[in-house]
Amino acid sequence: MDQEPNEVSGFELGDTVKVNFIEEEEEPGLNTIITAKKVVIVGKENKTGN
Repeated sequence: MDQEPNEVSGFELGDTVKVNFIEEEEEPGLNTIITAKKVVIVGKENKTGN
C-alpha cells in the first residue's frame, strides 16, 4: 500500500472498504505511523440517484 492515493484503483469515493493496517512507532514514545497493508471493497456506492 505504499502508493499515492491517486494511484490506487478498484474503488471510488463513497465506497465502503475494510482496511487491515499496522501501527509502528517512529521513535519510542513519539509519533505513531499507521500503514495500510490490505484494502478490501465491501460495498460500492449506489450512483443511480435513487
